[in-house]
Amino acid sequence: MVEAKFTEGMREILKKMKGKTFKSYEGAPERFRKDLEFYGNFRINLGRESIDFTNLEQAMEFAGTIEDVSCFKCEKAKKDSIFEPYMAPPHLIYMVNERIKSVAIVIDRVFVPAEDYEIEFDMALVVRTTHNVYTFTRGWYYWESIEVNIDKEKEMPYPIEDVQADWDNIQENVKITRRIEEL
Repeated sequence: MVEAKFTEGMREILKKMKGKTFKSYEGAPERFRKDLEFYGNFRINLGRESIDFTNLEQAMEFAGTIEDVSCFKCEKAKKDSIFEPYMAPPHLIYMVNERIKSVAIVIDRVFVPAEDYEIEFDMALVVRTTHNVYTFTRGWYYWESIEVNIDKEKEMPYPIEDVQADWDNIQENVKITRRIEEL
């Protein structure tokens, strides 16, 4: 199985968010979008530390060939570093100031029986705070965008039914499952 996912080290960074204060998140919103959507990267600020997230294409095995597939990555930001968005300004900071109760990852698994091929994607980061649920959802497959939703965890921006429909246009009998993994 191919995995387009956070590594174990990255998951440890995400686990350590629990109990900390979610001060803010920042990025450069894509223009002409009605919802808040960043292209390629964003940052979460947790008081004295920050975590940088990307959703960029990387070459990986995909159905018997090598394809560029986007996937989430994260790393601790260097102390006192300034966030550098991939999109041109305006660079905006969205204040939160809430304690983080839990962190979860939404995972989609795609199985293509005709090619005996399986891939898992980490599709969203879900941060539950004392007052809200913040969902950072990566674009599906090649999309490098990241959509931000507040209190819409159940309404993923890219519903599983749409993922299924996209795959049905490419290959028959593809099976899609989605699960939420608490960290």
